[in-house]
Amino acid sequence: MTVLFVNACLRGEQSRTLTLCREYLEGVDDVEEVNLAELKLEPYYGPSAAYRAQLEAKGLFDDPMFDIGKDFAEADEIVIGAPYWDLSFPAALKIYIEHAAVMGMTFHYTEEGRCEGLCRAKHLTYIKIKNDSKNIKGNIAYKVRMAGKGWTGWKKNGQKAGNGKTKNAVQALKVQLTGELGKQYNVFYRAYVVGYGWTGWGKNGEQVGAPKLAGIRAYQVKIAPKKGTAAKKANKKYNTKKARKNHLITTKTASEMSMRLSMAAKAQGQSSKTKWLILVDTHKNRVCVLKGKRGQWNVHKFFKCSSGAPGSRTVRGKFTIGSRGLSFGEDKGYSCWYWTQFYGNYLFHSVLYNPGSKRSLQDGRLGMNLSHGCVRLAIGNAKWINRNIPSGTKVWTY
Repeated sequence: MTVLFVNACLRGEQSRTLTLCREYLEGVDDVEEVNLAELKLEPYYGPSAAYRAQLEAKGLFDDPMFDIGKDFAEADEIVIGAPYWDLSFPAALKIYIEHAAVMGMTFHYTEEGRCEGLCRAKHLTYIKIKNDSKNIKGNIAYKVRMAGKGWTGWKKNGQKAGNGKTKNAVQALKVQLTGELGKQYNVFYRAYVVGYGWTGWGKNGEQVGAPKLAGIRAYQVKIAPKKGTAAKKANKKYNTKKARKNHLITTKTASEMSMRLSMAAKAQGQSSKTKWLILVDTHKNRVCVLKGKRGQWNVHKFFKCSSGAPGSRTVRGKFTIGSRGLSFGEDKGYSCWYWTQFYGNYLFHSVLYNPGSKRSLQDGRLGMNLSHGCVRLAIGNAKWINRNIPSGTKVWTY
């Protein structure tokens, strides 16, 4: 796997951001580094911009000016290291992005006018360090939990935590501020867990991640004052019940994560006539909605369902989304909302409500085999499929 490292740390080895990048990339064998300080790219303007646009329009990418775009498009993973400078990132990085953004190579526009990426990389990691508290004494301290090793001791200010070995992947972390820095500021942080996504935000030494369960691919840290307007804004963004939800992934959440990973892996060999694919596990009663294409499907939504009861099993096989409608069943004493057909009389639809109501539940059970053969969903999920998944999308029930 090739990792493209875009080094925008223009202070060279004195850069703290570069030190953090080196730690992040330790143990990765195939790293292709682009040093922007050495590259000295020029922005496109006037004749050069016009010439580039002409070649782009014709799909002629042999000119050396497109080499940066080719490397960007072909990398398996991209890591960008850029310090926080003057309320932004270095201008050299903006010029690099201008060179890397090549229509028809790294991105294109769909028939609906949406911009869509074409790069091989599924992940882009952006690493930066910003310190607005130079005159306040104290340290940023952190510790990590490694698979097979447990917790490290506390480290600080760029010291190494973890050993970079795949078998000892980082599964959880704690971050705290010490000294006067800790008295005046809160630290909020979250982690990107493999197979799950971003956790909620933890703060001030709390454990974040999935201990004993899955590895962390990236993390984000925010430091905010404890008082004043900035504190109110930070608390509203990072310290609400919703923002902090699932900052620590439990065994129950891990079980969901395992099912999600399994269904995502199962999907990779499948193709669909649209950019969407739906898998339905009728044993575990889960629906996995994926976006992408064959071999590059990414989980977009994952939720519980209730499929057919033992005497009326949900049909199994590979089908396609067909017609759709608002509701049915009123003549039988219930309402099922937002139905979407995938085979014959087999539908995705909401759980059962009392006739005409979207609030008064008649049978809201999910995660069980109890339907007449259709796939029952929470009303919000049924509505989302009904409104967003186009006809022709493959549905695989098993």
